[in-house]
Amino acid sequence: MAEAARTEIFIAKYQDKEKIWSGKSFTDCLGLRTLLAELPISKVPGPSKDFPHIYVGILENVFGQVMHTLVTCEGILHDRHAHILECSIRPALRADNVTLEFNIRYKTNKGEERSKSYEVIRGGERSFIFYY
Repeated sequence: MAEAARTEIFIAKYQDKEKIWSGKSFTDCLGLRTLLAELPISKVPGPSKDFPHIYVGILENVFGQVMHTLVTCEGILHDRHAHILECSIRPALRADNVTLEFNIRYKTNKGEERSKSYEVIRGGERSFIFYY
Protein backbone atom coordinates (compact mmCIF):
# COMPACT_ATOMS: atom_id res chain seq x y z
CA MET A 1 0.00 0.00 0.00
CA ALA A 2 2.82 2.41 0.85
CA GLU A 3 4.44 1.68 -2.51
CA ALA A 4 1.25 2.58 -4.37
CA ALA A 5 1.23 5.92 -2.55
CA ARG A 6 4.90 6.53 -3.44
CA THR A 7 4.12 5.78 -7.10
CA GLU A 8 1.12 8.13 -7.09
CA ILE A 9 3.16 10.93 -5.49
CA PHE A 10 5.99 10.52 -8.00
CA ILE A 11 3.61 10.46 -10.99
CA ALA A 12 1.66 13.48 -9.72
CA LYS A 13 4.90 15.40 -9.19
CA TYR A 14 6.57 14.59 -12.54
CA GLN A 15 3.97 13.43 -15.09
CA ASP A 16 3.60 16.85 -16.72
CA LYS A 17 7.32 17.57 -16.84
CA GLU A 18 9.29 16.84 -19.96
CA LYS A 19 12.50 17.29 -17.94
CA ILE A 20 13.09 17.19 -14.21
CA TRP A 21 16.48 18.89 -14.52
CA SER A 22 18.57 20.41 -17.30
CA GLY A 23 22.03 22.01 -17.35
CA LYS A 24 25.51 22.00 -18.89
CA SER A 25 27.01 19.36 -16.56
CA PHE A 26 25.68 16.74 -14.17
CA THR A 27 28.08 18.13 -11.54
CA ASP A 28 25.57 21.02 -11.25
CA CYS A 29 22.67 18.67 -10.40
CA LEU A 30 22.50 18.95 -6.62
CA GLY A 31 19.32 16.98 -5.88
CA LEU A 32 20.17 13.72 -7.66
CA ARG A 33 20.43 11.54 -4.55
CA THR A 34 17.03 12.79 -3.34
CA LEU A 35 15.53 12.26 -6.79
CA LEU A 36 16.76 8.66 -6.85
CA ALA A 37 15.30 8.08 -3.38
CA GLU A 38 11.88 9.29 -4.63
CA LEU A 39 11.73 6.62 -7.35
CA PRO A 40 8.93 4.13 -6.76
CA ILE A 41 9.56 0.40 -7.04
CA SER A 42 8.84 -0.81 -10.57
CA LYS A 43 6.71 -3.89 -11.18
CA VAL A 44 8.88 -4.86 -14.16
CA PRO A 45 12.36 -3.37 -13.71
CA GLY A 46 13.58 -3.23 -17.28
CA PRO A 47 15.05 -0.46 -19.41
CA SER A 48 13.43 1.05 -22.49
CA LYS A 49 16.29 -0.13 -24.72
CA ASP A 50 19.28 -2.45 -24.60
CA PHE A 51 22.28 -1.28 -22.59
CA PRO A 52 25.61 -3.11 -22.50
CA HIS A 53 26.12 -2.70 -18.72
CA ILE A 54 23.99 -3.12 -15.62
CA TYR A 55 24.91 -2.05 -12.09
CA VAL A 56 22.70 -3.09 -9.16
CA GLY A 57 23.06 -1.77 -5.63
CA ILE A 58 21.73 0.29 -2.78
CA LEU A 59 20.98 4.00 -3.18
CA GLU A 60 24.42 5.28 -2.15
CA ASN A 61 26.32 2.87 -4.39
CA VAL A 62 24.12 3.48 -7.43
CA PHE A 63 24.25 7.25 -6.86
CA GLY A 64 28.05 7.06 -6.86
CA GLN A 65 28.15 4.88 -9.98
CA VAL A 66 25.70 7.15 -11.82
CA MET A 67 27.70 10.30 -11.01
CA HIS A 68 31.00 8.60 -11.88
CA THR A 69 29.64 7.37 -15.24
CA LEU A 70 27.99 10.67 -16.20
CA VAL A 71 30.97 12.85 -15.29
CA THR A 72 33.38 10.43 -17.00
CA CYS A 73 31.27 10.52 -20.16
CA GLU A 74 31.30 14.33 -20.09
CA GLY A 75 35.09 14.27 -19.71
CA ILE A 76 35.53 11.87 -22.62
CA LEU A 77 33.32 14.08 -24.80
CA HIS A 78 35.39 17.14 -23.87
CA ASP A 79 38.60 15.23 -24.66
CA ARG A 80 37.18 14.44 -28.10
CA HIS A 81 36.49 18.17 -28.60
CA ALA A 82 32.75 17.64 -28.58
CA HIS A 83 30.55 20.46 -27.34
CA ILE A 84 28.00 19.45 -24.71
CA LEU A 85 24.70 21.11 -25.55
CA GLU A 86 22.63 19.84 -22.64
CA CYS A 87 22.61 17.36 -19.79
CA SER A 88 19.13 16.42 -18.62
CA ILE A 89 17.09 14.10 -16.45
CA ARG A 90 13.59 13.16 -17.45
CA PRO A 91 10.96 10.86 -15.99
CA ALA A 92 9.76 7.95 -18.10
CA LEU A 93 6.40 6.83 -16.76
CA ARG A 94 5.31 3.50 -18.24
CA ALA A 95 2.60 1.03 -17.27
CA ASP A 96 4.96 -1.40 -15.48
CA ASN A 97 7.82 0.84 -14.43
CA VAL A 98 9.04 4.32 -13.64
CA THR A 99 12.48 5.21 -14.93
CA LEU A 100 14.80 8.17 -14.63
CA GLU A 101 16.51 8.79 -17.95
CA PHE A 102 19.80 10.67 -18.01
CA ASN A 103 20.74 12.21 -21.35
CA ILE A 104 23.81 14.02 -22.63
CA ARG A 105 23.14 15.88 -25.88
CA TYR A 106 26.30 17.00 -27.66
CA LYS A 107 27.74 18.17 -30.96
CA THR A 108 30.74 16.30 -32.38
CA ASN A 109 33.79 18.12 -33.71
CA LYS A 110 32.33 17.46 -37.19
CA GLY A 111 29.14 19.32 -36.23
CA GLU A 112 26.84 16.28 -35.91
CA GLU A 113 24.34 16.36 -33.05
CA ARG A 114 24.20 13.16 -30.98
CA SER A 115 23.07 11.99 -27.58
CA LYS A 116 24.05 9.40 -25.00
CA SER A 117 21.52 8.09 -22.50
CA TYR A 118 21.40 6.05 -19.30
CA GLU A 119 18.53 4.81 -17.10
CA VAL A 120 17.89 4.07 -13.42
CA ILE A 121 15.01 1.96 -12.13
CA ARG A 122 14.16 0.99 -8.58
CA GLY A 123 13.85 -2.79 -8.37
CA GLY A 124 13.08 -3.13 -4.66
CA GLU A 125 12.96 -1.25 -1.39
CA ARG A 126 16.77 -1.07 -1.24
CA SER A 127 17.65 -2.12 -4.79
CA PHE A 128 18.37 0.27 -7.65
CA ILE A 129 19.36 -0.77 -11.17
CA PHE A 130 21.55 1.47 -13.33
CA TYR A 131 21.61 0.70 -17.05
CA TYR A 132 24.54 2.22 -18.94
